[in-house]
Amino acid sequence: KTHLQVMRLASERNSAVSTLGSSLAQASQGVLRMQRTLEQLLLARLDGGVDSPGDDGADALAAARQAIGMRKPVWGALARVRLVGADDSLTVAIPEVLLVSALRNLLDNTLRFAQPNTVVGLKVDWVGVDRIRFRVLDRGPGLTEAECGQATERVWRRTKTPVGSGLGLSIVSAIAKRYGGGLLLAPRAEVGLQAELTLPISAVCG
Repeated sequence: KTHLQVMRLASERNSAVSTLGSSLAQASQGVLRMQRTLEQLLLARLDGGVDSPGDDGADALAAARQAIGMRKPVWGALARVRLVGADDSLTVAIPEVLLVSALRNLLDNTLRFAQPNTVVGLKVDWVGVDRIRFRVLDRGPGLTEAECGQATERVWRRTKTPVGSGLGLSIVSAIAKRYGGGLLLAPRAEVGLQAELTLPISAVCG
């Protein structure tokens, strides 16, 4: 907050670009630290079995659209993510805020490594009669089967480059397990990666 205030004052006074750039860099680092703290708190909450508000269920496609919209400023997600849904009435047995968080993390992980200007698929459909499946499909570098098994471990990164917090897929996995679902990562047959999040339907779903 302090660095953002410095940026505002510097812009009002037409201060040097270097001041703005330095404050922006510091503010960005602060946001990343705060994001990591919040993610750790979320994982601790999930590990402790604490329920979140809104346990009556979430609309699957509405949550997917919300997650895509949240990533628009960062990745241009509205143009890059193709959403395919089976039915607007699919209701998932999970708080909306957590479903959106899980889908946002899946999209972040995919768009970060996908080839520029390529389209990512987000498909929502049924699995059997009592589960909803969210599949994120990309044509990026993908992961090996061994890496797919490691990717949901906390703070695991494919490279040593400090991109992200290393907790995104761990959060998705923890959310899925907390609400009776699962997360599966697998190499695609042609190229890229498939991330499959499955969750039970809500009892209110007709």
